[in-house]
Amino acid sequence: MSNPSDAPAQADSDVALRRYHELLDGLSTTDGLQLPSSGYGKLIHRQYSLEFQCNDTASEVIEAISRDPNRYCNEAMASFEKVNGASDSMEVGDEYLIRISGPWNGPVRVIDLDETSFALATRDGHLEAGFIEFKAADLNEHQCRLTIQSWATSGGPLVWATYSMLRVTKLAQTAMWTEFCTLVAERIGDGSEHDVQVSDSSFSLPKAVSNESDEQSTSQLADLQERGFNYEVESYSPDDPSWRHDSYVTTVGTESPGPPDDGGLFLTAKRIVSEYRFPDPRRVKGKFDQAAPLDGRNMLLDAQFLGIRVQFAVRVVEVIDRQVQRDEATCQEWGYAYRTLDGHWEVGQMTFLVRKNCETGEVLFLINAYSRTGRIPNPFYRFGFWLVGRKVQTNFAKRCLRRLVKLTNDEIDQPRS
Repeated sequence: MSNPSDAPAQADSDVALRRYHELLDGLSTTDGLQLPSSGYGKLIHRQYSLEFQCNDTASEVIEAISRDPNRYCNEAMASFEKVNGASDSMEVGDEYLIRISGPWNGPVRVIDLDETSFALATRDGHLEAGFIEFKAADLNEHQCRLTIQSWATSGGPLVWATYSMLRVTKLAQTAMWTEFCTLVAERIGDGSEHDVQVSDSSFSLPKAVSNESDEQSTSQLADLQERGFNYEVESYSPDDPSWRHDSYVTTVGTESPGPPDDGGLFLTAKRIVSEYRFPDPRRVKGKFDQAAPLDGRNMLLDAQFLGIRVQFAVRVVEVIDRQVQRDEATCQEWGYAYRTLDGHWEVGQMTFLVRKNCETGEVLFLINAYSRTGRIPNPFYRFGFWLVGRKVQTNFAKRCLRRLVKLTNDEIDQPRS
């Protein structure tokens, strides 16, 4: 039997969860946003509330905060930098970079705004994934309540650890928003001191699933057309020790000697590679326009790294289709190479190649790459990539080899209908 004293807390939780779903359902677009379903851990709801004496109405309080949020920030702790939208007002769609002392900077977008409240959503690259809402309410003629509440999951395991285990992130958030409430009461209200009430609760979310529409994917791919490579191609030299060079090879199997067999290992592997089905979809999924020519094709790689979802852009720069002599044997080769575009965490090129020895019938799958670490603005992601990025990189290639062999042989044994 539940304790009657738990009823108010449960009611508050229900209201908080209902408001979260209202914000989620009210999104006109998710493009560029980092939503809780793509984060790590439980959905954490935190609320900061302060009642204070003032002559302004709730709508005037919110108008003042939205017009100049920096007036209520302790400059040593945080500041709002407008990166999109008019400088003297706030509108839905405006974007800010909230700069917080320490490695906590986070891009956000205004997703909801009315007379007594406004809400922000985290954008890609934020350390958290969720919403924060600022709301004012008139209690009586000369009293107002300011409430700041957030709903968020962690951007990844490292962020979760600093929040739930080390509690560094949680303490920084509490200090920031408690100070914000206090400064609102001081600079809009009568300046009297009041305690900020802080509470938190958590909710379990279903496992994240992709809800991107075909239209959104098409728009994302179209945007890649204007994106350039993230390094000067001429700067690469095979003799430069700052570049890593990787080569992987596996035997797919053996078919009859001579040209590739219809429906055989070589042509089946070629099709799988051309469709970009050889990466483990739990780790990397490739988005591309299947109607676009392979040469010059833009691809958006949806990757899971350290428990976070990251999108990397690449462009096919070479298609290989040739017959060559290797070790005095005639070989048929097919494959392609793609190069990293702006925003990718690495710089370099990766080549995928299917090769058949026409003398023996042996079919190989090869991966060759040159790379080095690129620009990673987020300090947590940069540290995580430095810590385990190389292992993730090599594991990706090895998984690709194993999966290509399995898919090819499975389709040979059970031809597609």
